[in-house]
Amino acid sequence: MGVIINDDELAKQLHGALSDDLLNQAYEVKLSDNGKLQWHTIEDDKKVVYDSEPRVDISDHVWLTIMSWLPIDWLL
Repeated sequence: MGVIINDDELAKQLHGALSDDLLNQAYEVKLSDNGKLQWHTIEDDKKVVYDSEPRVDISDHVWLTIMSWLPIDWLL
């Protein structure tokens, strides 16, 4: 989920207030230099970068693959 803020000053203030706290609870997804996704977070007061989606095991990948075959675009 995301939010678009069209006011530069408000966006900077909100970003500054939330960025550090949110990384302790969530992931920031960025593109690496080679164009791959990376998940950034803070764990035990250390910055951590994952090269694959964290906390997703093989059964989750199987389930997501099966769900992707279903014609459920209208639910999104």
